[in-house]
Amino acid sequence: MPNPNHKPWEQWELDLLGTDTDEAIAQQLNRSRSSVYTQRRRQGIPPHIPHKLEWPKRIVKKLGKVPAHEIAEEMGCSRNTVNNEIRRRGLKGYQG
Repeated sequence: MPNPNHKPWEQWELDLLGTDTDEAIAQQLNRSRSSVYTQRRRQGIPPHIPHKLEWPKRIVKKLGKVPAHEIAEEMGCSRNTVNNEIRRRGLKGYQG
């Protein structure tokens, strides 16, 4: 027996899949996150990946050697983003 709450997907809704996080799309479409996730996977659409920062060599040389907040200010990103990049590269954080 079909689910009476099932709402068919319209093309404009499918076109949104993968353009933002599943959660954000779900809110926009008034659907559950799991419904958006499942439909995105069925359509073969990869998940949304936020813009990645380009890390210039001059900045990379500073990672772990100067406070993260200084690098964050220079890069125009959050301190958390800098700390994540330090960990991703296997470096130790600034010890001052």
